[in-house]
Amino acid sequence: MVDYAHEVVRDHLRVGITEKEIAGIAEKVMRDRGSQFAWTFTGGQEIASGYRTWGFWGGCTPATDKIVQCGDPVMIDLHGMFWLMLGDVAHNAIMGEPTREQQEVIDAYVAVCYKVVEEMQPGRTLGEVAARVNEFVREKGWAEWVLPGFGHGIGHFGHEWYPCVAEAPSPGNNEPDYVLEPGYIQMAAVVCNRPGVAGFRLERPLLITEHGNELLSKLPIEPWIIDCGRSCARR
Repeated sequence: MVDYAHEVVRDHLRVGITEKEIAGIAEKVMRDRGSQFAWTFTGGQEIASGYRTWGFWGGCTPATDKIVQCGDPVMIDLHGMFWLMLGDVAHNAIMGEPTREQQEVIDAYVAVCYKVVEEMQPGRTLGEVAARVNEFVREKGWAEWVLPGFGHGIGHFGHEWYPCVAEAPSPGNNEPDYVLEPGYIQMAAVVCNRPGVAGFRLERPLLITEHGNELLSKLPIEPWIIDCGRSCARR
């Protein structure tokens, strides 16, 4: 239902819509499909556009009255719940063709997302995954853009197990020695923000299988490029 809500939001994205309107469209679609609760502590659907997408270390982004403008990156992080099981998918769009600098951020974001998926393999620890991805980010020169943690727990409401994909231990937050086993689901996540240019967020449920993994969301990783027509004469 969360994937479907993203598809509906894409069809409604336009210059002049507000973040709160986007959140309302998504919430109604998921409720109509059976969602019973907007479960996040941020109050439901997180929508950010323009400058609100590129906070240095990311962070939660409850929808506001901000109006979506031509050239804005738009971050859409939707949350649904069906019989206490949680859905959480974050995806992104650009209003009109990206600038050269925005495309640089898109390229970095997409590459890091695929690297996270590649490294989430059975038998590895969460700390090993984080270390491999962080090394990749440093080699590419993206360390100032990319948050050095790559996922969080997901599951049953009230019993959402915590481990983040990070190198350093932190009681109740990170468990870098946890070994990935078939049947385990991790919320894979990437935050790639370049202040003054664009910010993007990935959140996708990822299932560890016997021989690799499977992304349970079928949305693309690449941000949508929204054709805004004459309402979006780019600089």
